[in-house]
Amino acid sequence: MATGGSEAVFELRPMNLADLLDAVIRLYRHNFGTLVRIAAVVHVPLGVLQIASSALATGGLDFETPSPTIGTSTLIGGLGVIIYWVLFFLTMPIVQGAMARAVAQSHLGEETSVGEAYRFALRRWFNLLVATLLQGVAHVAAVGVPLLPVGVVIGADVFASGGGLPDFGIRTLVLGLAGILGALAVWTVVFVKLFFGPLTVVLEDRGPVESLSRSWGLTTGHFVRVALTMFIVVMLTVVLTYIVVIPAQLAALALQVVSAVGAQAVSGAAVMLTQVLLQPVQIVATVLIYYDLRIRKEGFDLVMMAETIDEPQLATRTASGEARPAGALYGSPPPAPASPSESATHEGASPPPLEDSLRGEKMLVIDEHRHIARLVEANLTRAGYDVMTASDVAEAIEKARTEEPDLVVYESETAWVEDLLTRLRADPETAHIRSFALADFPHFSRLRR
Repeated sequence: MATGGSEAVFELRPMNLADLLDAVIRLYRHNFGTLVRIAAVVHVPLGVLQIASSALATGGLDFETPSPTIGTSTLIGGLGVIIYWVLFFLTMPIVQGAMARAVAQSHLGEETSVGEAYRFALRRWFNLLVATLLQGVAHVAAVGVPLLPVGVVIGADVFASGGGLPDFGIRTLVLGLAGILGALAVWTVVFVKLFFGPLTVVLEDRGPVESLSRSWGLTTGHFVRVALTMFIVVMLTVVLTYIVVIPAQLAALALQVVSAVGAQAVSGAAVMLTQVLLQPVQIVATVLIYYDLRIRKEGFDLVMMAETIDEPQLATRTASGEARPAGALYGSPPPAPASPSESATHEGASPPPLEDSLRGEKMLVIDEHRHIARLVEANLTRAGYDVMTASDVAEAIEKARTEEPDLVVYESETAWVEDLLTRLRADPETAHIRSFALADFPHFSRLRR
């Protein structure tokens, strides 16, 4: 059995909102230097270009003469602003892809560098750009289509009034309000459903159209949860943005009296700083929500843990790519818990089916190898159990007494297991707990070969 790979893989599990926000903060802090450098590689040069271009454009305007003129510097500054927006559009997918790569590597316990993250994203630049464009087209269509009837009605009213401003009646106002609300609803659905499209280009190496389809399917069944989580993350980012930007805007207003160019420079520098510091927060949150969806829908954590210990069959996949943890754990049919006298005597047997009434009961998984205990825990949790783990005698006895599990699953080849079972059976508080060996699960028995 191979136990290589990162311990971080064995910490993968579904997260509630509090867990997710805590993980966002933890990953951001842990990777702060790398993420800021990735952002700075593009945002700093672009910020300098934007500040310089704005300064040239503003400085070249002469309002003192009776006939204001546009100087050469204004034209150069205007051209610089255009170049800035073109470069911004072309490079943002690369920056976001590089940050997503770095965050994903860190989340799965692997190391990366700024150069490696950018090389990885650059190889997918075209697909990222096209996916982002298609995503934007879908957003525009989501707003435009519901508002189309409103435009037709208003156009008809304008035509009927002879080209002048029509007297809009209650019908037009109600239709306009309904169109706006409809557009907002449709845009929200499209925004959330396609949100992970560019991310899957990076993390799953998919094509542009395929990535949007993948995002749509991934969020199915979890729309409300994803939407609320994204809303909270966006609000958090907005608050942090204002913390940085408002003082800078106040300083720019005060400086405006002395130098308009200086005021624009201060404002532009604040925007650049905000992008460098806070864009990584959004990327970290997006990557974590993505992995949480895959864990919930596809058993991604089971697949990663099984592959890390070189036992991929412990998280078999269906034709659609989803993991089947219950089947990987039990085979067919699933086992029933054995009595203490039976549990250690039938290695490789196929116990009778598990009663549905037992699902949801507490189970204590005991194995001196934490990564194996975590894999068993993840499988049993998907099967409907409330699972906890222990890796030594003291921890097992403590949890057996305090948590009062209904079942104990143990590894019969663990050196101290007989002592543990003896002590559990001798203690009146734990003697009633049923137990059976991990070897009773045929698929998991291979872990000890």
